[in-house]
Amino acid sequence: MLLLILLSISSYGQDGDFVVLPSQEKVYGSMVNTFDFTNAKSVNFRNSSDQAVNQYMPSDLIAFGLDNGRYFKSIHLPEENEKVFVQVILSGEKSLYKYKKVFYIDDDGKLVKLNSSYSQSLGAESNTQRSNFKPFVNTLNLILAGDCGNSLVVTVMGAKYTENSLAEILSKYHECEGLEFINHIQEIPLVRISPMATAGLAFLNQDYYPINASKVMVFDRNSFPVFQAGVRFHQIRKLPRLAFDLSVAYMNRDNTLNYQFENSEGLTTGTQVYRSSSILVPMFVDYQLFKFGSVGTYIGLGGIVRNTSFEVDYAIVDYTLFFNSVTTVTEEQFFFNEDRDFAPAIKLGAHINQGKKVGLLSELQFDYQSKNTVRVWPYSDSTYKQFTVAFLFSIIF
Repeated sequence: MLLLILLSISSYGQDGDFVVLPSQEKVYGSMVNTFDFTNAKSVNFRNSSDQAVNQYMPSDLIAFGLDNGRYFKSIHLPEENEKVFVQVILSGEKSLYKYKKVFYIDDDGKLVKLNSSYSQSLGAESNTQRSNFKPFVNTLNLILAGDCGNSLVVTVMGAKYTENSLAEILSKYHECEGLEFINHIQEIPLVRISPMATAGLAFLNQDYYPINASKVMVFDRNSFPVFQAGVRFHQIRKLPRLAFDLSVAYMNRDNTLNYQFENSEGLTTGTQVYRSSSILVPMFVDYQLFKFGSVGTYIGLGGIVRNTSFEVDYAIVDYTLFFNSVTTVTEEQFFFNEDRDFAPAIKLGAHINQGKKVGLLSELQFDYQSKNTVRVWPYSDSTYKQFTVAFLFSIIF
């Protein structure tokens, strides 16, 4: 009967987070402002029907589950004064629980603690040796005693004190005995890999050095569209707050430059129309800050590798001599700019419909380039520093 209840509880598909009340009613909704539930003393749950938020202690629930497949149960451990939430790794005739990095086996209603490894010095001080002991191995052999347990002795001897290793042993035992069981962590991927498509608008601010009052460079545009495609590595089982983004982006930077330079000899003015495009490779490590229902906010640190091409469509230069007021007009390129560099970057973002099959990302991204050189020939070279702000919107699958 218990296993049928567990099967019912775990078969929640894509309906989201849920809680199981003492009446055995299963209520769907979303967990609020919590990332790692392994040692949670309470949970805040928003009911999907009326949006009410309730705080539940272990004594208030039978169990709760997350939409990524993790499942927790409220039980009374021997060394604890009150009920606690334990993660259910495997449920069956011999269920496996985890609480504060310690594993327990529910052996037909009796909770047995699996003590982890330890090392101990043996022998006299002049001939000291260290031996490793794994008490949980002996405990497992005792719990699994019988024909099926005997067939697993070699596997148990090589067991590690980890979720996967212990769950694998208990799965083989249940299969051998012909018992029903659920391996909950088998349903949880180590990491979710999601493709994403992004579009946005970038605003560039360029400062040229050395600053010279007699030289003026004015660009017609300072905002450009950005398109990118990439993948997001997120919902990492062991690191639920972290995510990794890797993308390839394209930014069109076609523009017109108006230039003026004055010295004691004369005045130079120029106009250059050019086509420029950049291939960018943004790379970020994201850390989730807050979660409000299905919306998660995060900060990202990383950088952008940029490769820019540059072609001139039209360029004209007027040079006027002061002593005779003669103006010479030539068609020649005077502004050259091809950069290949790395820019450190930071971003703030929100993940909407987090945990669902299709979600949205909204990001505000900043990056900074320094010491890029442009040649304004034949008059002077300049170093520019560029600060970029981008507003980006992504669909994540």
